[in-house]
Amino acid sequence: MLELIKDNLLFGLIIPIAITMIIGLIFKFFIPDDLLKRYKITHLKNVRKRVDNNLKTWLLDYYDRKNGEKIIYELHNNLKIPYLSKPSWFKQSDSAREVHFFLDNAVKEDIKEDIKIIKNRKMLGQKITNNEIWSLKNIDENSDSNVITISMKKSRYNKYITIADKLALEAERCQRMGFFLKPKVRNKRARTLLDLLLNKPGVQIIGFSVACVFHFNNKYEVLIHRRSYDTAIGGGKMSVIPSYVCEPTPTGVDYKDNVPFELHYFLKEFSEEIYNQNELQDNGNIANHRWFYEMEPTKSLLESYGTGFKFQILGLGFDAITTELNIAAVAYLNESKISYDLRGNSSYNWEFGKDRDDVYIYRHKFIKLGTEEFDELLSRDDLYHTSAFTLDCLQKRFYSGYEPFK
Repeated sequence: MLELIKDNLLFGLIIPIAITMIIGLIFKFFIPDDLLKRYKITHLKNVRKRVDNNLKTWLLDYYDRKNGEKIIYELHNNLKIPYLSKPSWFKQSDSAREVHFFLDNAVKEDIKEDIKIIKNRKMLGQKITNNEIWSLKNIDENSDSNVITISMKKSRYNKYITIADKLALEAERCQRMGFFLKPKVRNKRARTLLDLLLNKPGVQIIGFSVACVFHFNNKYEVLIHRRSYDTAIGGGKMSVIPSYVCEPTPTGVDYKDNVPFELHYFLKEFSEEIYNQNELQDNGNIANHRWFYEMEPTKSLLESYGTGFKFQILGLGFDAITTELNIAAVAYLNESKISYDLRGNSSYNWEFGKDRDDVYIYRHKFIKLGTEEFDELLSRDDLYHTSAFTLDCLQKRFYSGYEPFK
């Protein structure tokens, strides 16, 4: 047994490290800079592919061993995904999950931006901008009132990418090298669900995955797309749309009293991602950051809110890879001008996937709820797991007989 361990240590760790160091020295002193840059980009792409495609089994095993209660979400087809939640955080009935948002600006954090991580991301062509973001402070669940309160703080996007990559890249190395490496960062900051609830990772972005469901000819169809590799999270994966993070506006005023926090950000991202309107963070010189309320499609959506348009939170949980607090929601749109206009007049933004010739490869697709095609979508490895959670909650609600417009 001792000899076997020595052999594994020699061939699984020491020799690969030595070879890597030798190759690194050769590249540094004898290879042209442009060729070295191309090699590094190829290496970073390969690492990112392993992070996106190879971590599922390792993460499921890690959180199954580290937590006494079952926190790994299981789809209705019995497939487990790297998404951490618990039954009280999502509902299968016709009632929406009641979530309140509390904004707290007086919070300090211990995460510092890692310049190397950000540089590597940008080398891959990803659009990384160090904007302000809403980040998790803590979650308070009141079982008596059936309300979940999410306390948020302001942070910076680069800090989120820093801790997310430290966790993900460490997990990739542990998955590749087995018991020779221990996930020290994850053990310290994201070992249990309680760690995530109390914001031990330091910066946990507030993200939404929203299923847009359209009512056509007595059928409900959900809009999906394939994300661009330019996006920082889930590049190349199939996803609901819009999927987004919440960024405070420069004025500090984020929504009107009659437009809840979650609805404001949906309207903003719906306009940006599907109608390709200017992104609000690129308009810092605009005094009124609710300017798009008077533009289509937002104007029509607000006018029909509660009748032809409904927005509901389905549940929430944590992305096991990045520790993002992900909120699943659904936007129901009844047969209306905007539903049909979407099919013919939408102008999708840069977050939609492209191939090498810069041609859209998966602009969008409508999939009917309750069909074999929808079930097959949930079984696909290239469906990002935060979207899988949203779609599974939506499918369960559909099978329960819920009718949003009756």
